[in-house]
Amino acid sequence: MALNCRISKGVNALCTPNVSGILRMAIANYDEGFTFTPSSSGCVDTVDLGSEKVYNFAIMDGTGQATSTGTIGGNNDSRYHQHAVTGQIARLDCDLLGEYNNFFLGKVIIFVETKNRETFVFGADNGLTAETWTFDTGAGESDANGINFTFSGAQPNPPIKLSSWDVVKGLMN
Repeated sequence: MALNCRISKGVNALCTPNVSGILRMAIANYDEGFTFTPSSSGCVDTVDLGSEKVYNFAIMDGTGQATSTGTIGGNNDSRYHQHAVTGQIARLDCDLLGEYNNFFLGKVIIFVETKNRETFVFGADNGLTAETWTFDTGAGESDANGINFTFSGAQPNPPIKLSSWDVVKGLMN
């Protein structure tokens, strides 16, 4: 049976500067009860996480990347969006050590603000889990040391676009 997925809009050329990279990130424990309500513009401007809070997740500049890859499984009816968020956290301090296993074993959603000042939510439908969570001291004096991470997960939808980072700030602990 063929899916009834009809294209209803085109893609316009981008006539503004476009800067790659992640400016900042925040993280929250995943729950399937979260709601994301769009405004008339189509971007989400209201997020309800119940009693859950959002926490700052500082990464080293130039190490963060967030992707959503449309993936076709073993047959044409198995299609999903693979969300992945990667980066590096500088050093392993006592505060992070206390949460080390929670980050590694938990299921999360991640809020990302790009250097273009666009804000997205990754993992909103099914959550993301740590695919890699590696502490590395580095081998040479100029090597970065800290935690290299990748959180990923299959989602039925692309990332959610928020109206601004202000939506995230209102949810922070």
